[in-house]
Amino acid sequence: YRTASSDMTYRQQRDELLKDAERSFLKALDVDNSMPEVHNYLGKVYQAQGRPEDARTAFGNALRLDADYGDALINLGSLEQAENRM
Repeated sequence: YRTASSDMTYRQQRDELLKDAERSFLKALDVDNSMPEVHNYLGKVYQAQGRPEDARTAFGNALRLDADYGDALINLGSLEQAENRM
């Protein structure tokens, strides 16, 4: 079973991993802003961080680059559905 301190450590590690992923995706976009996949992955990171507006923007950026990009369409739809439930 987990203790309160192990839950805190898990959350801290998760938060650090998400911050690292965010930095990596932003760095990749600095090099080449035309990759819808990277915008989509960044949106997933923002969603996991509890930043729905940033996630929505990232998914929208992916779709502006490729309107038929299925993963971004699904992720944006899931985000909208989750937001409407709140």
